[in-house]
Amino acid sequence: MKNKVKNFLQIQEMQHLGTLRQKKAEVVAERKLHIFIFNLQYADDKFKTHSETLDFLEGLNFTVNPYRKIVSSILDAITKIEEIGSMRQDLSFGIDGAVIKVNDLEYREILGTTEKYPKWAVAYKYPPQQVETIIEKIELNVRKNRGYNSTCSI
Repeated sequence: MKNKVKNFLQIQEMQHLGTLRQKKAEVVAERKLHIFIFNLQYADDKFKTHSETLDFLEGLNFTVNPYRKIVSSILDAITKIEEIGSMRQDLSFGIDGAVIKVNDLEYREILGTTEKYPKWAVAYKYPPQQVETIIEKIELNVRKNRGYNSTCSI
């Protein structure tokens, strides 16, 4: 049975969660996940700026975001966020937002963090994208406690 239905708003989140919970490395390897390194958490005093750390990682053949840019004003940052948002559908990877970060690592240290978040970074979330897909098959598995699990093939 093939019916058109609305897809989940952030399908990439669902795909990756299932993959990352796999216990078999060979299953994960088959999924062809890609990663962008977005931060070098600890690097002694070797670097002065965040952009230097990303350039270093890129030199080691790690994949870093190619759409990063150093800006000198909040207006430039907003313009870049809008630019990234407008090309979102054409990217080869899914994104749900953009992050503005303080580039100077010494200033980051001064600004510090809250219990959960750095004070030197601000995230901007884009509106969820809605797409349609075709459900090819739904399987229901009855659990011992009278509930059931459903699995959907798209």
